[in-house]
Amino acid sequence: MSIETDIPTRPDLDPEAKFKLRDFQEEDVVSMYHRTGFLLANDMGTGKTVTALAEIARRYEDRDTMRVLIVTLKSAISVWEYHTPYFLDLPVYTREVPKKVANWVTVTNWDQLRVNPDYKKVVWTYVIADEAQNAKNRNAKRTRALWTVPTMYRRALTGTPIVNRPDDLWAILRWLYPDRYRSYWQFFNTYVDFETNPFHGYREIKGAKNVKKLQKEIGEFTVRRLKKDVLKELPDKYYERIEVDLNPTQRRVYNQMKQDALAWIGEHEDKPLPAKMVVAKLVRLRQITGATPIDAYQEYDKNKDTMVWKVTMGEPSAKLDALMDILQSTDQQVVVFTNFRSAVRLASARMTKAGITHVTLTGTTPDKERTKAIDDFQNGRARVFIGTVKAGGAGITLHAASTVVFLDRSWSPADNVQAEDRLHRIGQKNAVQVIHIEARNTVDQLVEAKLVWKWSFIKQILGG
Repeated sequence: MSIETDIPTRPDLDPEAKFKLRDFQEEDVVSMYHRTGFLLANDMGTGKTVTALAEIARRYEDRDTMRVLIVTLKSAISVWEYHTPYFLDLPVYTREVPKKVANWVTVTNWDQLRVNPDYKKVVWTYVIADEAQNAKNRNAKRTRALWTVPTMYRRALTGTPIVNRPDDLWAILRWLYPDRYRSYWQFFNTYVDFETNPFHGYREIKGAKNVKKLQKEIGEFTVRRLKKDVLKELPDKYYERIEVDLNPTQRRVYNQMKQDALAWIGEHEDKPLPAKMVVAKLVRLRQITGATPIDAYQEYDKNKDTMVWKVTMGEPSAKLDALMDILQSTDQQVVVFTNFRSAVRLASARMTKAGITHVTLTGTTPDKERTKAIDDFQNGRARVFIGTVKAGGAGITLHAASTVVFLDRSWSPADNVQAEDRLHRIGQKNAVQVIHIEARNTVDQLVEAKLVWKWSFIKQILGG
């Protein structure tokens, strides 16, 4: 079957399935194929994962051996695990270097690259440095670790602009072509516009210089494509799923509440199903997938005649980690939706700390502030819009962005479509990318199912 760069539905993988590359991706594969090192700097959402895997698959047709190490963000491991079988008939391992396998793919994260010595013991056919900006610091341990992993072909993937701070770019270039980019200071003096402070003698960077020369130099092994230029033929909306694991505290409280809900269901199976009560229990579980309960206790609710959980949410949060990875991999505007005000609050705190301009919108936002938040976002004064599905998912226009991230989705598919369509409306010039962040082995996986109000179905959702 023909599959585009958005994620298809695949309960079972068809061994004959192939991704149909777009024309620009085919061109990029050809360009990459003839280089030992290559910087694929296309914009977020243009299918860099697909392009890189397609090139590896093409080379594997002419080789007997293929050992691939993919280094990516922790939150993106599942994306590579998902796509790889469509291109390579090879076993895929997470962080592991197998002992008795001739050909394989290992998908790991940047921190593991730094601490796991096994990666240096293999002569890899390919090393893929996904979100390669994580190796921009020439003195960082993860950068040094990347430099020392032996491989025949090196591929750096990043959606961030490639000529903002040329001195940051050097570490990536040093990895791609170590013989060519030996001297950091030679590169610095050639391409960085700086002045020396007369008082303390330090160099103060003002920007870039000799930009055209640098672009020509790296253009031999670099491609940079913007989403607005190459995705005009894509469907109006395309989807991506990112899976994360709950941290130990989240998992412990989640399991505790799940068992409590199952016990409650067992006591009431011979009674008519009180839908609102069950939804409340499921909502608590969904809330825990997005943040860590820092205070959780049960309290009797006389109106509902039952014990209910009261939860205060805080950090850490695997979903927010994934969200920040997305935001730091692009300089484009992004819309973020969630069902919970606590998630809006925590995401806002993260962005404030990271210096990312943003606006928030919940059901408690006053009308004047609501209008200003939308205006600031639409006119580019804020890079991120964070809102609840109920408050921001209808009646407003957010087409300044073409990427929307759902930390969690509504039980109602219609509500989700309404929220997506805040971006996908008249005035939108690009295909809209919809990213769903899900927590593994939780109720997140069943949110899109139509909620049939039967005890057996509720127990199925809870895994009991």
